[in-house]
Parts: sequence; C-alpha cells; structure tokens
Amino acid sequence: MPTLKLVVNECAGLPLPIVVVAGTMKGEDDPRIWKNAFKGLKERIAKVEEVEAEVVEHLKFSFDHLKDGKVKSCFLYCALYPEDFEISKDELIECWIDERFIDEMDRRQEMEDKGLTILKKLEDNCLLENVSSAKVKMHDAVRRMALSITSTNPRYMIQAGLELEELPKKEQWSPDIEKVSLMLNSILEIPIDVLPKKCQLLTTLLLQHNPIKKIPYSFFRKMPYLCVNLSSTNIESLPNSISELRNLTTLDIAMEYVEPVVGIANCLGPPFCKYLQYHRKLNDYVRNFKRITDELNCKMEDIELQLKAELLRPLGKIPKKRVENWLKDVKEMITEAQVVENKVRNGRYLCRACNGKLVDEKTREMKGFLDKAPNASEGLAMDGPSAGLPLETSELVGQEAVRKEIWACLMQEEVSKIGVWGMGGVGKSTIMKHIHNDLLKEQRFERVVWVTISKEFNIVKLQNDIASALNGKIPKEANKVRRAAILSEMLKRAGKHVLILDDVWSEVLLEEIGIPKPSSSNGYKLVLTTRVEQVCKSMGCKVIKVKPLSEEEALILFLSEVGPNIVQNQTLMPTLKLVVKECAGLPLTIVVISGTLRGEDDPLIWKNTLRELKERIGKVIEGEDKVIESMKVSFNHLKDEKMKHCFLHCALYPEDCQIWKNGLIECWIDEGFIDDMSTRQEMKDKGHVILKKLEDNCLLENVSSVTVKMHDAVRDMALSITRMNPRYMIQAGLQLEELPEKEQWSPDIERVSLMYNSISEISIDVQPTKCQLLSTLLLQGNPIKKIPYSFFTNMPCLSVLNLSSTKIKILPNSISELKNLTTLLLRGCYDLRDLPCLSMLQELKKLDLSGTKIEEVPEGMDMLIKLRYLDLQVRTLKEIPAGLLPKLIHLQHLGFDKQISLKAEEMEPLKKLECLTGHFEDISEFNKFISSIQQSKKNLIKYSLQVGSSFIRSSLQLGPSFMPPTRDKTVAIGGVDNWEGELIMYPIEIQELNILKCDYSRNLVDDNSSFKNAIDLRVCSIWGCEEIECVASPSSFVSSSTHPFQSLEVLDLGDLPKLSALIIKDAGIGSATTSTVAPSASFSHLKEITIYSCSSMKMLLPHWLLPNLQNLEEMSVDHCDELVEILGAETSEVEEKVSDALIKFHLPKLRKLSISVLPNLKSICSKSGVMVCDSLQLIHIIRCDKLKRIPPFVPLVGNGQPFAYAPPSLTIRSWKEWWESLEWDDHPNYKNVLRFNPPSRIREKDGVMEVGLLERSRGEDSAKERRKGMMEEHGG
Repeated sequence: MPTLKLVVNECAGLPLPIVVVAGTMKGEDDPRIWKNAFKGLKERIAKVEEVEAEVVEHLKFSFDHLKDGKVKSCFLYCALYPEDFEISKDELIECWIDERFIDEMDRRQEMEDKGLTILKKLEDNCLLENVSSAKVKMHDAVRRMALSITSTNPRYMIQAGLELEELPKKEQWSPDIEKVSLMLNSILEIPIDVLPKKCQLLTTLLLQHNPIKKIPYSFFRKMPYLCVNLSSTNIESLPNSISELRNLTTLDIAMEYVEPVVGIANCLGPPFCKYLQYHRKLNDYVRNFKRITDELNCKMEDIELQLKAELLRPLGKIPKKRVENWLKDVKEMITEAQVVENKVRNGRYLCRACNGKLVDEKTREMKGFLDKAPNASEGLAMDGPSAGLPLETSELVGQEAVRKEIWACLMQEEVSKIGVWGMGGVGKSTIMKHIHNDLLKEQRFERVVWVTISKEFNIVKLQNDIASALNGKIPKEANKVRRAAILSEMLKRAGKHVLILDDVWSEVLLEEIGIPKPSSSNGYKLVLTTRVEQVCKSMGCKVIKVKPLSEEEALILFLSEVGPNIVQNQTLMPTLKLVVKECAGLPLTIVVISGTLRGEDDPLIWKNTLRELKERIGKVIEGEDKVIESMKVSFNHLKDEKMKHCFLHCALYPEDCQIWKNGLIECWIDEGFIDDMSTRQEMKDKGHVILKKLEDNCLLENVSSVTVKMHDAVRDMALSITRMNPRYMIQAGLQLEELPEKEQWSPDIERVSLMYNSISEISIDVQPTKCQLLSTLLLQGNPIKKIPYSFFTNMPCLSVLNLSSTKIKILPNSISELKNLTTLLLRGCYDLRDLPCLSMLQELKKLDLSGTKIEEVPEGMDMLIKLRYLDLQVRTLKEIPAGLLPKLIHLQHLGFDKQISLKAEEMEPLKKLECLTGHFEDISEFNKFISSIQQSKKNLIKYSLQVGSSFIRSSLQLGPSFMPPTRDKTVAIGGVDNWEGELIMYPIEIQELNILKCDYSRNLVDDNSSFKNAIDLRVCSIWGCEEIECVASPSSFVSSSTHPFQSLEVLDLGDLPKLSALIIKDAGIGSATTSTVAPSASFSHLKEITIYSCSSMKMLLPHWLLPNLQNLEEMSVDHCDELVEILGAETSEVEEKVSDALIKFHLPKLRKLSISVLPNLKSICSKSGVMVCDSLQLIHIIRCDKLKRIPPFVPLVGNGQPFAYAPPSLTIRSWKEWWESLEWDDHPNYKNVLRFNPPSRIREKDGVMEVGLLERSRGEDSAKERRKGMMEEHGG
C-alpha cells in the first residue's frame, strides 16, 4: 500500500494516467515490480517540465510494461489510423496478421484468436478503448504517446485523415521510415516531382480511401519491401513497377476497377496469382464452402445417430475415443465455419481476396474432417472396459479442492492406495461417486469398480459384490482360500483398474479377501472412504481428509435445497443463516434440515427449529453424535406419528439396501401404519404420498422409479431412536449364522429384523425369553429349515411374521396360537409342503403362500373371515374347497395359478375385490363373472385373467403360461372351441388381450362383438386362430359409437392362415370419396405391428389406412408366403391419380421395418408410390428373393418428386448378394445415398441360416418372446 500511494502520487491527479497505469499494474502483487514502477515513473517525469509531456511519459510507462515486442508493434499500428477513428476489430487483426505481428499457426482461426487475446490485453491495460463488440479506438492522448514513440524508433510517418491533397514532400520520406499511413485523405494524383527518396526499410504503405486515379511507374521502384493497401481508391491501372516488388506479401486493392492486374500477375509470382483467384472467384469459393459445410453437418448427424443407437443396444458400450474426438472437433469446426460465414456475409473485411482466402482455407479444413470421418460400418462404439454405467449422484457444492487432490493422487503412479476420511455426512461418498463417473469418462483405467462395504463387514459378501461388479461369480462351495484365489484372478484379468471401497469401518486384509496389492508396476489403485482415520493409516493409504463446507458453501447448498420462496424471504434470512451455522458445514445435515423446512415461511417454526438444533447439539460432544442429533430434528418435524413409524420401518432393512417401493408400502399396510380406507388402492396411494414426503425431507433417497434407500448416516439416526423408544432389534444382512443371544431379546422389544442372514436353524438353547411386546419378526432370506415348537410361545403379541424365501419344510403347531397375528408371509418357501391348522388366527388379514409346495388349502381357512389379501399362486395346489371363497367377503387381493378353475358363483360375493389373478375354464363361466362385476358396479383395478382349456394343459405339461402380462388389466383366451356367435363380455378397461388357438369367427371386431367397445385396449395378440380373416370389419366402425382400437399400441398377429387384411374393404371404401375406412381415432396410437405366418395376406397396409397410422414406429413381417406388397394402393386409387402424380405413403414416425422369409414379396410400396418416412432408421431384409428395388423416398418438406434422397438415419441391413442384385434403373444415383451394412452375425438353427442383429428393439424382442412361448406351449 505505501508504494501504491507513491505511484498514485506520481500520476499527478490526472485521470487518464491513473487509469492507464492502474490497468498496467492490475493483478500484480510482487512488491519489487511496484517499486520498479514507482522508480520508472519518477525518472521519466523528472526529465520533462510540461504537463502534456508528463502525461505522455506516464503513458509510455504502460507501453514499456508490454513485455512482448510484437504486442508493442500491434499497439503502435493502431496509431496509423486517424485521430478518434473507430477501428474494426476484425480488420485490425487482419492487418496484424498481414504485418506478421502474429506468429504463423496451423489454422487461421488460431491466429485470429491470438489477435483477440492481444486486443483484450491492450484494452485491459487501457491503451485501447472498447467502443463496441466490433470496434476499438485510441484515446487522443494515448495516440500522442504512440506518435511520440514512432517519431524515433520504430520510425513511422503518419498523416492520416488530414484532408491532404498531395503526397508529403520528398524531405519527409526519410530512408529509415518503416511504415507510412496516408489513409483517408484527398490525394488525387502522385506527381513525379514529389516522388519520395529511396525507402529501403519501408514495409507498409497505406493509401486507402484516397481518390487516387494513377500512380507513376517509378513510384514503387524505391520501396523493395513493400506491403500496399490501395482499397477504396479510384485507381484505374497499376504501374508495371509493382511487378518488381518481389517481397510483396499483401496487396489490398479495389480490383473491380483495375484492368492490367492480370497482365502483371505472372510477374508477381504464384502468391499474387492465388490472391487474384481468391478475389475473382469469391462466389465459387462461398458456394463450395456451403456445400462442404452441409456435408459435414449431415455426416456429423449420421455419426451421432448411429453412435446413439449403438450405445443403447448392449449395456456397457462406450464411444470409441477416435469417434468422440472427431465429433468434438467437428462441432468446433462447424462453429468456426459459422463465424466465417457471418464475416463474409457482413462484409467486415475490406478485401474480397481476404474473404476468398479465408473461405478456401476453412473449406479445406472441413474437407479434411470429412475425409477422416469414422467408418460407421466398423462400429462407432466398443465394449466398455470400465464395467459400467455412471452412478447416480447429487450435485456437488464446494469440495472442489479435495476432489482435485484425490484425482491428482489417482493420476500419480507412485500413489496406489488412497484413504478418504471424514465424519459421517461430510460428503465422502458423493465426492467419490463424482470421481467414479469422471474415471469412466476419461477412460484412464480399464475397469472402475464400486463396492459398498458398510459397518458390519463380511468377507464373503464383499468377495461376491466385487465379483458381481466384474460380471463374474465365485462358486458357493469354494473354501476361504479358493474364494480369495478366484477373486484375485478376476481382478488381475480386469487389467489396470480402480477399486473403490465405500464406507469402510475397520482394516481390510487385502490378501485374505483376494484383492491384489496395488502398486506402480501393476497400475492397480485402491480407494476407500471411511469415518476412521486410523483405518487409512493401518492400510498404508495416502490420507486425504474431507472437511466440512465453508459457511459460504454451506449457505449456497442450503439455499439451493430449501426452495425459491424461502430464498426470496428476507425476513427469514437472519434465522436461516443461524440454522445453516448449526449444521456445521455437513452436506447431509444441510440437505436433511433444508428438506424439512422446504417451503416453510412461518418465522416461528424457523426459530423453534433453531432452538431445537442448538439444544440437541449442545448435549453431545462427539462429531458423529452431533450429526445424529441434528438429523433427529427432521425426524421430529414429521408431525404424523404413523409417518415416523413408516420412516423407522425402513431401518429394518440391511444397510445400503435398495428397497422396493411397492413392497415397502405393503409392509406399512401390514403394520397398520396406514389407516384403513374403503379400498386397498387408496391405502397404496396414501403410502406413495408418505414416500414422497420422506424423499422430499431427504430422509429417504430416491434410487429409481421403483426403489428407495436410506443414507447410512440417516440410518444411524434411525437406529439411535429405535434403541430407546420404540425399541427395535435390528441385525439385518450381517451374515449371522444363529439367533442373537437370549440377553439381547429384552422384554420391551417391539420389532426384530434378522432378514438376509445365514441362520439355518433355531436352537432351543438360544430361544428368546418372553417378548410380551414383540409385534414384528422378520426372518425372510435365511436358510432356516426348522423352527422349534416353543419358539413362538413367548411372543403372544406377534402381529407380522415374515418367513419368505426360507427353506422351512413345516411350520410348528405353535404358530396356530398366535391369536394376534395379522400378516403371515411365506412367499417363495419352495420346500414348504404343509401348514398347521389356521382356524385360531382369526385376526389374520394377509396370507401369502405363493411359490410353496402345498397340495391342499390349509385347514381352518374358512375361519379367516378378516382376510383381505390371499395369494395362492401355487402350482401344486389341487383344488379350492367349494364354499371357501364366499366366506372370505373382505378379500381385496386374490391370486391363483392357472390349474385352479374359478367359478363365477363362488366369486360373486367378493364385492371388495380389487386385484385378481386366476383362470376360468370356459367362456360361459367367464361371462358370468364379468356380469356379476358389472351388476355390483365393483371395479377391478388390476387383473390377469385366463380363459380356456389350453392353460390347464400347458400348466400340467410345460410350466408357466405364455405371454406374461405387460399391462395391469389383461385377459388371455386360449383353446376355446365353438366360440362363434357367443358374445364375449369383458371389463371395459381391458388393456391387454391375448387370443390363442381359438375357434373364433372370421372377424375379431364386428357389429355383434363386444370387442368393438375395447377403447382402452393397448396390446392385442392373436395367434393360431384358423378362421379369422380380418381384425375388424367395416360395419363395426359404422355401427359403434366408440372407435375400436383407438388406444391400441401393439398388434401381434401370427399363424392365422385365412387372415387377408387388418380391415376387409367394403365396396366404395378407399375411393376418392371415402379415403379412409375408419374414424381417424382408430389405430391412431398404434406403434408396433408384428405379422407372422399369415399365408393368405397379399398386402399388409393399404394406402387408405395410412392416415390412421401416423404414430406407427415398428413393423415386423415374417413367413407370409403370399405377401406381394407391404404398402399398397388399390387399382382405383392409382387410376384416380393424374398421370404424373405419385402416391405418398406417409409414415412420419416409422423407425424400423423388418421383413424376412417373404418369397413372393415384390415391393415395399407400390411402384406408383413414394415413401415419406424421415424417422426411418433401419430396413432389415432377409430372404425376400423377388424384392428387387428399394422404394424411393421424398423428404417431409419438398415438392413430392423423387430424387436421390434417403432418410438421414436410414441403414439397409441384408445379405450382400441381395444388395448387389438390386435394380436401380429409375434412379441410378439412389444407391449412392443409401447406407448398407451386412448382418452382424450369422448362425444356423434347425438347418436354416438366420441373421442375428444387434439392432433388434425391445418391442421386436418382446414379440418374438411371446411367439416363442406360444409355440413351445402349444406345439405350434
């Protein structure tokens, strides 16, 4: 500061020197430089007396501080312009390039960028003033300083903008002059008697904007090193002496007025000839530039689309590095090309030749990129060695320094093990997730493996998790040594890798687990996150501590989470900042507390929260305890006690467990945490509301649309609560092999979770003492085979018992005495064959026996009159006793396997039923059931119903039924004989209909069929129905007030020998007066059509039906022997068109067309038609030998006339021999615009060569899976 004040004092209070000197010293913190600056100023000013001279000396000080000599030359060049002249930045930089003040670089754009950097430097030093985004100027005092410099060395003669009418006198043209500027004057002619002396050093002569008409021959003979600007003059001819300027690098001239230039071009040599060519052929260069730009754009879009498709196909694919780099560089190049185009269009350069050169150079660069474009046929993506997809993570606020430190260590060869430690909730895992994702992007390592260890460390689980992350598996029977050896070999095969172990609580013995020791020689890296610094040290890690956020970072994070209405509320801000301070910079605490207060604008609530935080944190000393106490504030802010229980229930799952949302809500219902409502669906909806509240309060993390999890620190808080009140014992997922000791089963325990352990038996001598308050016992996922009789006798209040997925064979009779039991879950107990009498369990509301091996309904079931949920999807179950179901009148959920045939009479009393899975033996019984539903006005919310004998046969012979439902409301009908004439009744909201091997009438939908009202149908599949001739008859559209198939998305038709059309056309349909058979709503949502083995079909989609199919995305047609055309036009339609008009087949969303084994197919669309399908990405053609032409395409926007055009993303995939045999007579250039790729692999199956394509979509796969299931189960 003292030196600064002295420098200011030397500026003598003059604003301009102050600003310029300050600009020069901006950011300079070296005291020695400041002292030298003061000394230099003092010495300069001491030499002069006049104030004006003092100002100049001040400014020279700033000039001298420009360290680069070429930057100084750039600055002095600006003085060549007239006083107060606004200089075009682009023109100025171009001049600097011409003068070679900017070093030669590979690309002109790089030189222009360097010029912009110099401009910015001069502006920052206040030596140039920024007038606008396009112009700069010199302050007159700064220009005087520049003129004072150029009057000595370097020597310039500057008389610009002075209205001179003739050249300066001979005497003024001294031999040492380097640059002369006479621009913007009124010089008409250059007489011989005022010609300058010999100017051996003159390099630049600026005569632009003078009305000069003629220059004497001898004028240029005395200037051997000249660079001339004669633009915007009236020059009519150049003297021949210009031919002798062998060192001429730049000639800027109004070429349109010069005739003899061509004559002297050869004398000036190749550079000038090129210069002249740039000028004269500028328009040609611009046209070529635009063509190459368009080509490059199209190529880039093609590469991006194909890359996107390749990345979506098999998971784990990543872009090839060369492809990634090419796309990145091309995007930059296209941006640069746009800049060039704007410059040329706006005429910012005074010289046409400069524009021509600029455009030509950029065109050549773009052509180079086109030539180096990746070859799509070789594939653009490769298998990702990093094993994975990026981890979901939240945005990182602050922590940039520690993130960089970890990254730097990973990049150092000498650092092999890194320990990241810090207290719970400080953000260790979040930072490492970001680094994990960065490592995947950078591809520095062949594998990046993330495994969470958790507090209760288990070697077997850790080994299995690492193996799973490497897509491997360790045999269960392998012993300890063998397991470690297998894992070690897996990791070595993974190559150079990073293994991240998250949430480590104690030292991990790498050799014992099978983790090879990381070293600089093998390139392996180990990173662990832990709350314990000693863990890092004991494992020999480079220790990196994650510190809490600063106050500023903490406030930023809090404000980003708490909501905009709070951010704008200034009244709350003082209290808010105090709340943030109490969070102690811990991101987790900040996120949880901000989530609790999100949207809360009552100042009293904020003050109470602050008070509670202070009180809770003040009671504890340890940092970890403070985190727990601060998060308890959020728990206490849950106003509903049942919501608190819902939250605590999540702690019953193992640490870091991903919990299924629907399963969790079912548990809350079982526990009674959700109040009884009129329907089960309303209770589920309430459960989703609670879930959303817990997620919004950041007490649960949303992992995906179907799962949630608890952060380990939040779970620690929940566990600390459940150790006191309510009292839980939670030892889930700890690989326990036996029950906890008797002493741990205290009398006040309410809930016990021992799920997902390795408990195989319950010994009599470790049975718990009397647990009077125990209401929930969770033992699922243990290999328990037997439970002693006395085990349950000490649990009189047990309400929820979960033994699912255990190996239990028989339940003890003591279970019958659990009179308060409301939920008994035995799902997936595949060895369970018998249950004791259940008649005493009269409080039971939920019983799940699905997947067991029972053969008879348990004794006493008829006494369970409170049952609401009964799942008996058991393949071994032989029958349901008559009269049982009518007694269970409160049932909301009911499920049976298909070998059990339901009776409508038995089902009729179940008025509260919402969810049903079951089978009806015949249509009559099904109709009776549906009638009872309609009469009682009850509404099935979810159902999967099967009708017919086929399902019974397939169940007994071949296992599970075909076509697992893809929608909530599904009806499948199979093996129904003599169906014709019988009215099918159905739930109005049916979403999926599957019909298999039925003796059905000729039309699925006609005016006698109730299917015509299926307005909610999304999926329809019809297979093996020999009599069906069409999907719908025209009369059904006329007679129905609704629109059949208006919501249909998927149509799957197979093995229909008489099917000839989707809709059979009546007389008059498809004519000019009736262009469509159906209302526009019918088929309007159809996305996918699959046709297989329909031997009577000759045309798939007639032209008049296409307006209804504007959302169609995929078509697959296989084994249709008589099919001639995919898209066709009736003869009447063709005749109605004028002779030269073409029929447009318009399918704007069609992405994929797959056709195979169609021996008579001659055309994809009729010869008089063109396809308008700009979204089409793939045409897959196999064994269609008579197909000899690819249909012409026209773009969506165009005149409709065919030309060599193809949809931008289209690929044709087929045999190479077939491709070579195609005919191109109509459009010979058409082949050149189509992209052809042969099949990716060929395999032989049942003696038939088939093609396997990576491009198969999920829809196509699902259709084939459905087909496969049907063929297997029904012998088709």
